[in-house]
Amino acid sequence: ALLVLNLSVTTLDASIRLQRNLLREVGEIYRIEHLKRGHRPLLLAVGLAALLALTDVSGDRALSAANGFWPVFGLANHLFAALGLLLIGLLLARLQRPRALVIGPLLAVLALGLWSLILQLKLWWGQQHWLLAMAAILAAAPALWVLAQGLLVMRRAPDTTPET
Repeated sequence: ALLVLNLSVTTLDASIRLQRNLLREVGEIYRIEHLKRGHRPLLLAVGLAALLALTDVSGDRALSAANGFWPVFGLANHLFAALGLLLIGLLLARLQRPRALVIGPLLAVLALGLWSLILQLKLWWGQQHWLLAMAAILAAAPALWVLAQGLLVMRRAPDTTPET
């Protein structure tokens, strides 16, 4: 039990530190003075985590707030898988190796993730679960932008598929 508790606390600490550092970076990039230093990024990070943990996102008291975020977590996993495949494809393109075997799974994972995102957003919009919808959009937007940029780079790279 102590080991599980220690792992949980370490994970929570790391996630709050990461979110605080990301908020500081946002402050630096967009010149938001309140986010650049001090305790404000930390308080905002803890506040956002508390909001997500304590908000009843389901409208159903039997479903906890954490369980309501499982679809968002699944979306993030799909997008990370697509980003991983994209990185492999970009590496293969840079090494001038055939990348055709990476493109199919990349597009399949991306298509399934986007399809599930659209279905979930329609559901959440109809049920007025604005927090879930915004969390999904905020998780998907930067990843989709990076994926689009990577696919453009991979498309411009010369095709080295061996001819048979």
